[in-house]
Formats: sequence, structure tokens, C-alpha cells
Amino acid sequence: MDPLDELKQLVYVAQDHSRDSQLELLWRITDVLLRDPEAYSDHQRICFGEIIEKLAYDLEQAIREELSRKVASENHLPHHLIRRLALDEIAVARPVIEQSPVLTEDDLVEIAAEKGASHRLAVSR
Repeated sequence: MDPLDELKQLVYVAQDHSRDSQLELLWRITDVLLRDPEAYSDHQRICFGEIIEKLAYDLEQAIREELSRKVASENHLPHHLIRRLALDEIAVARPVIEQSPVLTEDDLVEIAAEKGASHRLAVSR
């Protein structure tokens, strides 16, 4: 699909504020970023991350769990997004804590110090 056509479709979906449209927008934007994250500048990836984060945290935890599994092992995702997922409920946090190359050692130490035993167990893995 032509990138301009894809952008037009995303804008159209974004105008509908229903839960289903917001969910569709979340997955489509996530897929665009994951398709070739290195094609975007750091600033652009941060913008993608902010949009993904806003959409994901407006939806229920099960959606964040799925998002976390989907992005856990990706190298070029915004640190802020991955860190927020890692600090979420353990069902959301576990995949990124255990797999994400984006999290730093300092992040893992902070997560272990701030969160409960389940998070510490995930950090230890």
C-alpha cells in the first residue's frame, strides 16, 4: 500500500473515537513502526511511541498485555514506551522485562526496587 494512502486511512480511523477504532489505530500504528523501525529518526520513533502509549493506556489491560508481547524483543522502540510497559501490572510487564533490549540495567534495578516480587522474579530472568 502506498504510504500516503496508509496515512489517509490512519487519519480516517483516528477521527472515530470508538473503542474498536482506537484499537484498530493502535495495532495499525504499531505495525507501521515495527515493519521497519530503523527507517524512522529517533524523533519519529518517539512520536510513534507517544501515540502508541496514549492509545494503549486508554484501553484495557489485556490490550497492553498483547502490545507488550508484540514489542518485547524489538530493538528500536522508544525507551519511554518500553519502560512504562515494564512498570505496569506484571502481566503487561513480564514480556518486556524479560526480553527487551531497550531496558537498561538502571531500569531493571529501579523496577526491582519499586515493584513487587513478581517484577523482581521477571528481572532475575
